[in-house]
Amino acid sequence: MIVDDVLARIADNPKLPTPRALTLQILERASHPQCSIAEIGKIISLDPALCGTMLKLVNSSLYCLQRPITSINRALNLLGLNHVRSLVLSMALPSLRFKHSGSEQMKSYWKSSVTAAIVCREIATRLRWPDPDTEMVAGLLSDLGVLLIQETFPEPYAALLERRGQDWWDHQCELERDAVGADHAAVSAYFLARWKLGDDLTEAIRFHHHPELATPAAAQRAKLLYFATRIAQLELSGGSPVHLTEIVNLASADYGLDDARFHEFLAVLDRKIAEFADLLEVDLGPCENFSDLFAQATANLTRLAVEASLDHVRIQEEKSRAEEGLRQATSALRATEEQLRQTQKMEAIGRLAGGIAHDFNNLLTIILGNCDLLLCETLAEEPLGLVEMIKSTGERAAALTKQLLTFSRKQISEPQIMDVNVAVQGMSKMLRRLIGHDIQMTTRLEDGLDVVKIDPSQLEQVIMNLAVNARDAMPEGGALTIESFNLRVGEEIAANNPDVVPGDYAVIAVRDTGSGMDEETLQHLFEPFFTTKAEGTGLGLATVHGIVRKSQGQITVSSAPGQGTVFHIYLPSAKSLSENAQPVADVAVRTNMPNLGGGAPRGRVREESRETVLV
Repeated sequence: MIVDDVLARIADNPKLPTPRALTLQILERASHPQCSIAEIGKIISLDPALCGTMLKLVNSSLYCLQRPITSINRALNLLGLNHVRSLVLSMALPSLRFKHSGSEQMKSYWKSSVTAAIVCREIATRLRWPDPDTEMVAGLLSDLGVLLIQETFPEPYAALLERRGQDWWDHQCELERDAVGADHAAVSAYFLARWKLGDDLTEAIRFHHHPELATPAAAQRAKLLYFATRIAQLELSGGSPVHLTEIVNLASADYGLDDARFHEFLAVLDRKIAEFADLLEVDLGPCENFSDLFAQATANLTRLAVEASLDHVRIQEEKSRAEEGLRQATSALRATEEQLRQTQKMEAIGRLAGGIAHDFNNLLTIILGNCDLLLCETLAEEPLGLVEMIKSTGERAAALTKQLLTFSRKQISEPQIMDVNVAVQGMSKMLRRLIGHDIQMTTRLEDGLDVVKIDPSQLEQVIMNLAVNARDAMPEGGALTIESFNLRVGEEIAANNPDVVPGDYAVIAVRDTGSGMDEETLQHLFEPFFTTKAEGTGLGLATVHGIVRKSQGQITVSSAPGQGTVFHIYLPSAKSLSENAQPVADVAVRTNMPNLGGGAPRGRVREESRETVLV
């Protein structure tokens, strides 16, 4: 059932109480711009009871007059013609008789409505708002819809009231909409508009449980109505800690009432509530003192806070530990995701490069084969030179193709059990000639280094590529250090590096004192065809990465501009496989995995097994 249907059904209820004819006449006449105070005063004088109520209102403590007013016209002049409609309706409201609302329900209704009216007027007066009377009327009429709904839907609403719990005070409108299809705020606004009250008033009442939904013109009044309603509910709801905390925060943030001023504000409410209820001739039943109720609720809140302090400290500690664990887990997850993306990208590029290189290599085989056949023929000098140039170029292309196949792991490899130290020592002379005269080369090789299983020629290619990169990073000279050592990777380090298996590793470190690399370069370092050199192919480090990963190893790099670079290659120990095999004696990605610091070194480094040679 939609809201409009519910409102129409309530409006069409023939048994619904409505204001008396004289009241409706006043509301009608006062809505015309040409209406005068004298005309309204003449109509009000026809009802002695209403006339007396209006005079009692202006002579009450709400207005603090020095001398009493006995003329209805003077009273209307004091109140202002703009307020007559809402005030007359408010004064006439107690005359409505609702059949389905028992005496206790009516007492609760009047207690809540009168309290809201006085709170609204007192706050508006303190803040020097221009129209405190209209705020009072809004508070008095805001919950009229409760009575109107009960008259049309007595059974569903009675069932709703019987099962209401603590959430009633926070979700009353939602529960009413679920039960009958409309909430009391919408019903109040609908009927007050029918009875000629202004849009500024009815709009605020419509959204007084949700001020954020009101129009800008009505938002301030809707917010005040919400605050007043929450105070009115304080006694009925029992002053729960959550409810009390909300009221205190609203009082301080919106109306400048700290605890002391709020106590002072609540202390005067009881007398004014009782006086206004007497003026309206309604029975509120017994009412607790609001300041005492607030003090009791505050004391309970303080006691609960003290009792919960140790639990709070414990919860905060657990929360801190959980947050730290979450940060670490999030960081590890991001690193793993980035590593997975990098791996997938490298594999995709590798498959593409491997497929192209394989087909290209077949074509080169034909070209080079035919060149060999031509060279076997007796050719003139000029054609012979062209054939030799074709063959030389084809051989360079074949070498490049071999790098691509190695990167893509399609190059046939012959892994063997070998000693890395022997390989490094066997390459020393060649490396010195390769790096040039102005670079100092040092080796620090650990005695008893574990043997590894890798293709010897590919290991040679790895070390040579890293040495060439180091040379190119030191155009003005510098130092190149090649180290080896054993490392044991434990479960904790392996847990932070998904591609690493716990166990023993032989590590090769290639360190230079060159220009170093920035973060952006490191992010793409092992990607194929990425190069910072003017004439580079971008396959050197990609090939190194492919060889190491194919050998079940890992490679990491640390570098910063002006601080040199160090590559670490982690090759799994093949010590258990070497018992029946002889090591080979004669051999001449930045990844997203961090350096495996924290592993346990094994054995001793040969004291500067240092061949410091200036070539």
